[in-house]
Amino acid sequence: MHYLAFLRGINLGRRRLKMEKLRALFEALKFRQVTTFIASGNVAFESAARDESKLTAQIERHLQKELGYEVDTFLRTREELARIVDDQPFAKEIDGQDSSTVHVGFFREALPSAIARKLEAVRTETDAFRVRRREYYWLCHTRISDSQGLDLAGHA
Repeated sequence: MHYLAFLRGINLGRRRLKMEKLRALFEALKFRQVTTFIASGNVAFESAARDESKLTAQIERHLQKELGYEVDTFLRTREELARIVDDQPFAKEIDGQDSSTVHVGFFREALPSAIARKLEAVRTETDAFRVRRREYYWLCHTRISDSQGLDLAGHA
């Protein structure tokens, strides 16, 4: 099975990690075809494992042991990532000339519908949110640093 691991907090602040070391950490778990994407902390790999929750726990335990800090890990299959890339939750709100950006964030499990509705209700002139399956999409009509979107979403 082909997986992509999105690792929270890698290469932020004092958590600097060479991608060669990150690849080696995943290879130590006997994963195959391990590759990283620039200095993002995102890792693609193959594994025979099918139980995503056990695989996530295995990766997190290993990274905690080797790095000395927790690394939240969000796994998606290659097919799930293709669906996420193809998803266009703001197609009607974005004009082809619009300089807005859409950011994607990950949850481990789908949000309960009541909480998803609260997040989607968070809306400003510059920010909007959509929840689909285990992802949220954030439409930002300004620079992230000028947005209140993440602060607002935290209160949903």
